[in-house]
Amino acid sequence: MVLNSTLEISANLFGGGARLQSLTTSSNVADNGFEGLSQITSLTFNNVSGLNKIGAYAFAGCTGISDLNIPNNFNASEGNESPIGDYAFENCTGIVKLTFCADTLNNTVFSGCTNIATLQIMTTANVGMKDNFAGGANIVTLTTYSNNTVFSYSSKLETVYFYGTSIAQNAFFACDSLKDVYIDDSVETINSGAFARCTNLLYLFIPKSVTTLTSVFTFGPFTGAGGWDSEINCYLIKIYFETASELDGFQDGWRKNELTDDVNIFWGIDRKTYNGLVNNNGFMYETVNGKKYIKSYLGGEKEIEIPEDVYGISNRAFDKSSLTSITIPSNVKYIDAYAFAESQYLETVTIQSACVIGAGAFENCPMLKNVDLGPSIAVENYCFNGVTLSELTIPNTLTSIDEDAFIGLTVEKLYVELETVPQTRLCLEVKVIILSDNVKTLSQNSFSGCSGLSYLFLPQTVTTINRGAFYGCDNLMNIFCDYNYVHYTPDGWADNWYYYGSGSTEYYWRSYNDAGITLFTPSNEGTHYGINGAIRMNYTVGQFEEFLTKYDIVSTSASGEQIGESVLVSPMGKDGFQKKFVYGVMAFMLLCSGAVVTIMLLKSKKKENVLDDYDE
Repeated sequence: MVLNSTLEISANLFGGGARLQSLTTSSNVADNGFEGLSQITSLTFNNVSGLNKIGAYAFAGCTGISDLNIPNNFNASEGNESPIGDYAFENCTGIVKLTFCADTLNNTVFSGCTNIATLQIMTTANVGMKDNFAGGANIVTLTTYSNNTVFSYSSKLETVYFYGTSIAQNAFFACDSLKDVYIDDSVETINSGAFARCTNLLYLFIPKSVTTLTSVFTFGPFTGAGGWDSEINCYLIKIYFETASELDGFQDGWRKNELTDDVNIFWGIDRKTYNGLVNNNGFMYETVNGKKYIKSYLGGEKEIEIPEDVYGISNRAFDKSSLTSITIPSNVKYIDAYAFAESQYLETVTIQSACVIGAGAFENCPMLKNVDLGPSIAVENYCFNGVTLSELTIPNTLTSIDEDAFIGLTVEKLYVELETVPQTRLCLEVKVIILSDNVKTLSQNSFSGCSGLSYLFLPQTVTTINRGAFYGCDNLMNIFCDYNYVHYTPDGWADNWYYYGSGSTEYYWRSYNDAGITLFTPSNEGTHYGINGAIRMNYTVGQFEEFLTKYDIVSTSASGEQIGESVLVSPMGKDGFQKKFVYGVMAFMLLCSGAVVTIMLLKSKKKENVLDDYDE
């Protein structure tokens, strides 16, 4: 139906049983004019001068309307203070998109319109209060020109386009789903608390038109020397400013001294570049020597894979990011210094490329637990400084390892696949080292200073142990080997575990400790060494790892007195294993040609199975 008359449509003109589905009107609508006509699915107001009034309850209960446009006709004027009557669209629950251009609106007009998902406020007047739109309950996308726009606590709001001159105080406070904000070049001021507690807002672009900032991410004003009324509670990770210099109020209004500990702030980024980031799934690129590098990441994804056309990752490209997982494919050849440093949520790193890992690349990532170095070819200094891992594999592809590459890394179990373990402090904070059957040589000082090292697995492929390879490994008490050293020992086995002295030649197992179990080897039969530990022969790496899961090592003194539950047991018999329980402890002794080669005391976690596990 089309009503071209400028006369007023009277109340209940069509009655409650009408089947009117489409209405285009140039006429004013009296109170209750079309109330309850749920069949109406299309409603259009012509933008003519005579149309300027919608009465109370005029379209109340018209639940079939889904897309509604209120033009700018309905504005306050003398004698017409409320051009849109109370409850005019009450309980129009079908409205999902509303475009509102009028200057005046009371907070009852859209009462009960709880399903508005897209709202466009196309006026600069003060009509933006969320209470006018059913409390903003289900609004997902908001476009507004009004400086009075306040939609705090709108829990479903995800996207905002703001075209006014000033974003109001607490405008989007606690909108915890908000993740995309467009701030137009018309905006000059962003007031306090505007984005406080927007916990999903990870990045923001501030145009150069903005000249004043006041406590944007804090709730409450700055109180001077005494501090702030509340803490920062917004999780922004990147803020891009179009202006190249700090704005008025930046240090105070943004609480800079704390905020910059958690976010990256970029100056002098134009909107075109920023828009390019959005089109590139959040990646900002730069070209270095004709090759494509990731300069920064703007996206909000938690788990990402580097694109296939990227050659490298630039300095601090992802530092302080909110990533939880990163996969670096085969095309990436270089990870620059501190690329992922201080990423507080990063848990998993998978490297699939033959790349160089720059200094401090993963420094201070407290949640990092799973690292696959893949076919990496180089690791620079302090790569994992401040990181704690349950295990790490050093691949045989590494051709360059800086002296301090793994300094600051704490790892429970270290797997080494290098053919020659270099003369470097490979990893100081490690408990278990497992050398693969690819390893042949331990260079001088390979594992020197690993004071926490307690367990070592040596494969039969190791042919050379150079001087000081285990210098300062004062807690290395347990060595497991997959062959019998009575028949073969690697070069330097006895002499080079520990080297001490200048101008003289003194070799000990442990620093300043010549007490311990006497070790005999074929090449040095009868020579006494300061061994304060145990050597187990004929172990596969699988048996060794099984051993670690089943038993606790119990230490003993050299003289044989009882320490806790353990006691040093004297040799019995001539060849092979002998075993017995002593104070609840299983004692294993390997005797070769009458000489004591090893004594190992084990406290069983599964005593009922221990004899079956280690039968003669």
